[in-house]
Amino acid sequence: MTVSPLYIPVLTGKQGEYAALRALAPDIRAAVRPILDIPPVAAATDPAAAIEKIVLGVGRSMGNEGHVAVDLLGLDDRLAGDVHPVECLIERAVWGGARVQLVVRTDASLGYRQAVARARSRAAGICVRARIQENDDPVAVGAQVSLLLGQLEVGPPDVHLILDAGRVSDWTRRPAEVLAEHLTAHDSLGDFRLRSAVATTVPPNKEIKRDDRPLRVQRREWRAWQGLASHEAARVHFGDYGITGPRPDTPPVGLPDPHLRYTTTRALLIWRGWRSERVTDEDEGDPTSFGDLCRELVDRDDFAGASFSPGDEVIAAVAARRRPNDGGSSQWVEWATSHHVTHVVKALQAGA
Repeated sequence: MTVSPLYIPVLTGKQGEYAALRALAPDIRAAVRPILDIPPVAAATDPAAAIEKIVLGVGRSMGNEGHVAVDLLGLDDRLAGDVHPVECLIERAVWGGARVQLVVRTDASLGYRQAVARARSRAAGICVRARIQENDDPVAVGAQVSLLLGQLEVGPPDVHLILDAGRVSDWTRRPAEVLAEHLTAHDSLGDFRLRSAVATTVPPNKEIKRDDRPLRVQRREWRAWQGLASHEAARVHFGDYGITGPRPDTPPVGLPDPHLRYTTTRALLIWRGWRSERVTDEDEGDPTSFGDLCRELVDRDDFAGASFSPGDEVIAAVAARRRPNDGGSSQWVEWATSHHVTHVVKALQAGA
């Protein structure tokens, strides 16, 4: 059964995101159709091992209903054994009871496209991800989509079309105007099984300064999607990149500082602390631990309350020192993602 409206988050395929999806209330999870952007893995890591983790994560978080789409482009066509990672994913998913959809981008390699074409009959669905920049020609992007459909030998009724604008923070044009132009350029837009528009304003980690407390990031992607509502051709579902933004281009190095990200109607609030070994006498009185950051949040009117989502319940418990520890980087992402997904789904259902 299709739930309307749907929320299409592009999430990095990691432990924190899987855990957040698993803990969502059933009615919230039913409205979510995640796109998992698999991050790069270290050169010494066997792609097959990474794929096993994906299948396990999907099965535990969203079951086998086929509502999760996976983009493996981050593996750079590295073979898993003697097969393409796309084919390895489908094989493992079939045996592991975790039906998945396959994502193929308009900028994917020929080898990746061919692998999707070979595996598509056993996938739960196909998602075509059209990458859009501020000044792209909508007609040219539409031609790329048509070419890709031909190579995959699929028609629009079998495809979820994702108009992916990526990070729109620095765009000089209104994202809604750009997306509307691309929607108009697709004559067969209404024929696609699903249509979604995805964008984000989450800044790269290197741009988040500790002294900005909290850093307030305007959710231009949310306003852009609302701006599409009056456009007749814009019958699309809302999507974003969750609370972390686009996946990193390289594997992570080192341990992150404590961080807290919290979604409100207009903005994403971001706090950043210090790891304990980096705290100096000059930091006395400033919030540095994750617990400190949580206490700053719950004292604000922005906090939705402990009962709002599983993540909010934990944040309140950490703030009140009712937990034995403050968690780690995966848990911080889990709890923030839990709140974010719940907030977006409730806003969509309320027609906000």
